[in-house]
Amino acid sequence: PMSLITSLGGRRLGGLPPLALLLAAASVEPLLTFGSTVADLRLLGAQGASRTFQGKPAIWNVYLPNFGKPKLSSLAPLDRESWNVQPSFYGRVVMDPAVSAGNRSLGCEPLTPAPPQEAVAVLVERGLCRFREKALRAFQAGYKAVLVANTMPGYATVPDMVAEPDLDKDVEVPGWALSKEDGEELRAWLEFDHSIRLEVEDVPRWPKFGYHQEDQFGTRVVYSM
Repeated sequence: PMSLITSLGGRRLGGLPPLALLLAAASVEPLLTFGSTVADLRLLGAQGASRTFQGKPAIWNVYLPNFGKPKLSSLAPLDRESWNVQPSFYGRVVMDPAVSAGNRSLGCEPLTPAPPQEAVAVLVERGLCRFREKALRAFQAGYKAVLVANTMPGYATVPDMVAEPDLDKDVEVPGWALSKEDGEELRAWLEFDHSIRLEVEDVPRWPKFGYHQEDQFGTRVVYSM
């Protein structure tokens, strides 16, 4: 019936003639879902020590193919890519080997190349450049994921990492943001254990939402750096 209210991508449309409804439907972007508000980063050390940190998945994670693995290449046919699946990572986590003890890599300069034989995530710190640049530096150095430690205390200040002004769908590797406290603990652990393995998967997902808007999943804290 003409009086029915139609919901399209979050817009509520009512009392419109059929042609207007069709035009409105064509203008609505497809509904995308994004990474979990909290992801469990499960870490296992060489001597059997284990810890679980809370991380916030980057907004761009959901666009990555192959279950969150880096994109094959710009020329890979789409039938070899699996889009909009649970972004995940399993492999070793390291700090940039070029950074001297007591210093922290911001990931804004070229990173030391990652070992080519294994999946490795690199831990960097927030600041100085955009999250998109940190992810690009990690990808260019061969890392399969990037962890970004916050510089302000408390999990409530951990940012929702976005690629703006670039497109989230163009980012090459998945990322997760950590609280300042967890980042410091992981960094101290990595000082003496260089074989820490990380396992993380983004579940469940949450809907795309506006800047600093709030719903049952909490307030969005969106930053590009």
